[in-house]
Amino acid sequence: LFLVAGPFAPGDEELRRAAGDKDESLLLAQAADPACTAEAGEAFWEHASLEAPGGGDVCYRDAVLHGHRLQVVQAADIAADDVFVRAYTDQVTDAPGRAENLDALLAGSDWTTIHPADGADVRLLLDFGRGLNALQRFQLDAPAGTVVDVHNFEFIQPDGRYNLAEGMNNSFRYVCRNGRQSYQSWLHRGFRYTYLIFRELTAPVKLRRVQALFHSYPQRRVGQFASADAQLDRIWEAGALSLRCCAEDTYTDCPTYEQTNWVGDARNEALVDWAINGDPRLWYRCLEQTGQSLDRSPITESHVPSGWRNLLPAWSFLWMRSCREYLLYSGDRAGAARLLAYLDRNVAGLRGFLNADGLLDIRAWNMFDWAAMDTPTRGVVTHQNCLAVHALRDAGELAEWLGEPGRAAEWRALAAELTTAINQHLWVEARGAYTDCLRDGGPSEVFSQQTQTAACMAGVAAGEREARCRAAMHHPPEGFVVAGSPFFEFFLLEAYQQEGRDQEFLDTILRDWGFMVDMGATTFWEMWSGRGGRLTRSHCHGWSAAPTYFLSTWVLGVRPGGVGFSPCLVEPHPGDLRWCRGIVPTPHGTVEVQWENEPGLPFALRLTAPPELPLTVRLPRAGSATLNGEPIDVDGAA
Repeated sequence: LFLVAGPFAPGDEELRRAAGDKDESLLLAQAADPACTAEAGEAFWEHASLEAPGGGDVCYRDAVLHGHRLQVVQAADIAADDVFVRAYTDQVTDAPGRAENLDALLAGSDWTTIHPADGADVRLLLDFGRGLNALQRFQLDAPAGTVVDVHNFEFIQPDGRYNLAEGMNNSFRYVCRNGRQSYQSWLHRGFRYTYLIFRELTAPVKLRRVQALFHSYPQRRVGQFASADAQLDRIWEAGALSLRCCAEDTYTDCPTYEQTNWVGDARNEALVDWAINGDPRLWYRCLEQTGQSLDRSPITESHVPSGWRNLLPAWSFLWMRSCREYLLYSGDRAGAARLLAYLDRNVAGLRGFLNADGLLDIRAWNMFDWAAMDTPTRGVVTHQNCLAVHALRDAGELAEWLGEPGRAAEWRALAAELTTAINQHLWVEARGAYTDCLRDGGPSEVFSQQTQTAACMAGVAAGEREARCRAAMHHPPEGFVVAGSPFFEFFLLEAYQQEGRDQEFLDTILRDWGFMVDMGATTFWEMWSGRGGRLTRSHCHGWSAAPTYFLSTWVLGVRPGGVGFSPCLVEPHPGDLRWCRGIVPTPHGTVEVQWENEPGLPFALRLTAPPELPLTVRLPRAGSATLNGEPIDVDGAA
């Protein structure tokens, strides 16, 4: 949220920029009285008075402040320097430092003593071993005035580059009183590493019980995954930890930066959460909270709740898909029926943005991936139109499940009309692909893997166009924009599922998520930077935890075959894996699976499941299966 306020009225350029900047996120508080001048502002700061020169009240839009005096913050209560900047710019010196009993920090029961270092500050680097979302606590015995600066960061690259928390302040300062004391931070932060920097040292300082208190929505952790490939197991666990760090009173994008319920992120996170925990309550809360943003916006907003009234259509359409997925996994018909009313309003809002050609034409933040796609703030953007088709079809299926055939037919008809318009106006025959957007009435010269993927997954591309799109999706031609984040590859993995490309599915996970694990990641990153320089901004993003969901539901092979897992479909997709075992939650209880895929031998599957759970079992090739110790007939068995 950008706020321009104070006695300085914005000029024409500021007003123009505000009008053209995505939405109303640039707020301008303009003076409603000519007396609000620079001189009035200077007098305010000098005298802490809201009286205008010459008497009278200083007036601001939507508020009149009648001469009330403000409580002045004393200079002594303001940090004389920026804690982050100090931590970022500290230089290592040759001054000898001395600390006694450092190993006590590992146990926590005994004191570590930090000695002054000839006028220099003393810095400790603590490694908590994995990514965290945590409050921080420590105990000290120190002289009054000792300053403890704390700077947290997420990653040290294998090349030695420290990924300090650039672009945000992940720091705080504690100033000691005399004697023994303890402190716990008010805010939770995302980090793995912590600098403890001791400044103004006049005597030895004792330190103990430095703790990180994990801050997260309670995790049931009933889901499990293990396989013949230990790298896949590490990937599954890193995704589970990423989700845990991004689950609070809502799903959040990350524990370090925004800490916000970004709606598109939440769609992916909810599916990952189900594979780990099987608890739909946080999922429903996020869906309902997003729907409530329709009270002030024509379609659901990009992140909620927020003072930044921002529209990101892709996120709104992913929310629509997530409403269907919520019922599919949870079986909560009452909750889904409440969500259907929000969906109705969202579709009405979508209709309001259709232009004369029947295409979605909207002023919004039109991103889909952190990549160089052509996605202007205003106009027709192809992937948004395709995602709208996908969302309408999913919403139609949800309406049908809830006994609303009229709504289902209406939304499917709108999806069909939009599909026709996309194919009429956004396909470029000479390139054999859909353009990223329209520019000045014609197709953009930018084409992307992302747009072709969205067209295929939505069913917009058909026949020869689908074949050409899928070829570009799997092997982007030279000059095409390619994947920029693990988030986008969630949809690429969905496409591999759709096509039954099981080995390519596994190879992609091992290549792109395995790279992060090989670099030392314990949680998954927001984006890739071309594998050079700083590897990413945020090192923990729940939107990137896709493999944890897919390994459980596709490779291990347990997913809903109908609403609320009625039936539960057990259908392994082993690729070249020789064995796999795990647990997947359902509303009826857990399903335990173990299978062997040894070359030259029949496929063997063993299941343990609640007796009341209806099951459909399919094997990838000839073999046998047992359920609760008894042989069963299955599709694919000899």
